[in-house]
Amino acid sequence: INMRALEAVDDFNLYTTEINALMVQTCNNMPDHIRNTYIMHRFHEMKYSEIAEQEGVSVKAIEKRMMMALRILRKSLKDYLPDNGKI
Repeated sequence: INMRALEAVDDFNLYTTEINALMVQTCNNMPDHIRNTYIMHRFHEMKYSEIAEQEGVSVKAIEKRMMMALRILRKSLKDYLPDNGKI
């Protein structure tokens, strides 16, 4: 048995679990309209135009909401992101 490989897997699982918990907490703390927009786009794979129509707002408003959601996530996850801060 390769103990180093097992330790690396455990570290990776712990790291992944920690990030997932932080993402859920961060999303839950977002304003409703920003969280809902983020979830519809990222997890339901809806286009901005579809979200805008459903929400009764402009595509520009959805773009702004996504920008705000990503900014919130970047700030919350800054210790876990590479130097470029991409999510």
